[in-house]
Amino acid sequence: MNSQCKNCNGSFIKKPKEHKKLFCTKECQQTYWSIKRNKTGTSRKESRQKATFARENLHLSEKQLQLCVGALLGDSSMSPRSNGSIRMRFGHVEKHKDYLEWKKTIMEPFITQKTPSSYISHGFSDSVCLVYETIQHEDFKRLYPLFYSPSHKKRLRNITWKTLDLLTPFGILIWYLDDGTLAYPQLHKGKNPHIDLRTDAYSLSVQRMLKRWFWQKYQIDIKISYDKTHNSYYIRFNTKQVPQLMKLFEPYIQEIPACMQYKIIQQKPTLPADNLSTKDF
Repeated sequence: MNSQCKNCNGSFIKKPKEHKKLFCTKECQQTYWSIKRNKTGTSRKESRQKATFARENLHLSEKQLQLCVGALLGDSSMSPRSNGSIRMRFGHVEKHKDYLEWKKTIMEPFITQKTPSSYISHGFSDSVCLVYETIQHEDFKRLYPLFYSPSHKKRLRNITWKTLDLLTPFGILIWYLDDGTLAYPQLHKGKNPHIDLRTDAYSLSVQRMLKRWFWQKYQIDIKISYDKTHNSYYIRFNTKQVPQLMKLFEPYIQEIPACMQYKIIQQKPTLPADNLSTKDF
C-alpha cells in the first residue's frame, strides 16, 4: 500500500502491519519531530530558548517589587518547587476580583494566566477565592528568604528589619489593603476612625520591631494591641495616626479599585487664606 511521508512528502510502501506508519525512514521521523513547528513558525526548542532569554532579561520594576513585598506581608504567598524555583500566588475572595485584576495588570508579564483559577475557601465562610500565579523567576527566588524561614518542613512567615526597609508607601498601601481594617467606634457615630493592621501571625517581639520601624521611618507612633479571643497581638493606628498614614497613600489613591475604596479616607483640602470668610470662623 502506497503512502506519503509526513516529513519529505516522498512516497513509500506500507506493509499491512504498518498502518500507523507516517514516515518513510527513521531519519525523516527524527527530523520531523525535532523541528516540529508551532504557530509562530519556530521550533519548540527555539521557542524554549527565546522564552529563557526573555525571562533572564526580565526583572521586577520598583512598583512590581513593592506590590510583591506588600502582598507577601498581606494575603499573598510564595510556592517553592522541587527544582528550587519560586512562584508567587495572589489570591482574593470573589467580591474583590477587581482588586486582584488590578494586581495582575501591574504584575504583567510575570503573570501569564488569562483568567484566575478558583477554589472554595472553607476557612473564609465558604467563599469563592480567585488566584493568579506568576511564572518562575530568579527575582522571586531572591525575595523568598526575606519572608520565610529556611526550614522546608515548616514554611513559617518571617519579618526582619531588612524586610521592612524594602517597603515604600506603595508597598505599605498594598499591605494595608490586604490585611488592614478601617473601623469607626460605635460611640463616635462615624467619627474618629482607627486602623488595625492584622499582624496576628507574628510574635510580640516582631510587633515591637514594627512599632520602632514606623516611628523611625515615618514618625508614626503606632500602638500594639492584644486580642484576647485569639491570644495574639496586632498593630493599631489610632485616630491621630490615621491621617498620617493616609497622607502616605495620597499619590496612589486614584488608581485603587472601587471595591477597595472603602478602606480609604479622602483628605479634605485646605482652603487658601484668601478664600476664607467670616463664615469659616
